[in-house]
Amino acid sequence: MKEKMPERIKKCREGIPLKQTELAERIGISDGVTISKWERGLLKPGRDKIIAMSKLFHVTADYLLGLTDDPKMFVQNKNEEYELNEEGEYILTKPTIIKQAIQNMKEYLEVITIPVLSPEQTACCGNGIPFLDITAHNGEAISITFKDVGYTVDDMRPPFAIETQGISMSGWGIQNGSRVVINPAEEVRNMDIALICYHDKLALKKIRYLENGEIDLLSSDGSVIHINKDEMIPELFMIWGKAMSQISRVQHGI
Repeated sequence: MKEKMPERIKKCREGIPLKQTELAERIGISDGVTISKWERGLLKPGRDKIIAMSKLFHVTADYLLGLTDDPKMFVQNKNEEYELNEEGEYILTKPTIIKQAIQNMKEYLEVITIPVLSPEQTACCGNGIPFLDITAHNGEAISITFKDVGYTVDDMRPPFAIETQGISMSGWGIQNGSRVVINPAEEVRNMDIALICYHDKLALKKIRYLENGEIDLLSSDGSVIHINKDEMIPELFMIWGKAMSQISRVQHGI
């Protein structure tokens, strides 16, 4: 019977050997507490950390995930091939293996549970919700599919859902009262929709990067907020994360 991922991580770490704090340092984590939680099955490492550990341990990501008992084997289609070089890196000889690796990861994180911020933590689709109105997490969580979160999941910047208020983004599919999944680990590119904090107010806006390094915050109703360079400091303006998907609620009544 195949071992599960927590057992594999501990087994590989102790086989080097490394302390939990030493492994954390090698893969760019601040302390060993997170490693301990991985090995006890309390947290799941993100895709980038699984890849980092597989290179450090000289095993495949599929082995760490518990998909195979062979440390050097990918779970692959019969026509797929790969090679392991002297540095312990896997050289893919056929591109179809990439699709298989992504599919394996999607199956591993097929369902992920994320927190829903409390009603006070509302993303305004308008002028913004005062940051001072934000209170502690209300304990609610939802389970969504991996595709609704994105391919990058970072334990230090985990995804979350936030409720929306207002109609200024409805032209781009974000409805009043819906829940929008925010992933801080995903790169926010030009013309992406993101959750921003501007002058202590939260809002969902489309981000337009300008050639001079400044930013426009766009709403589907045509309104534009310009962020000049002097305002692009954490005290005044921050991009909290990329909007990945939306969970709408049924609205009854007239």
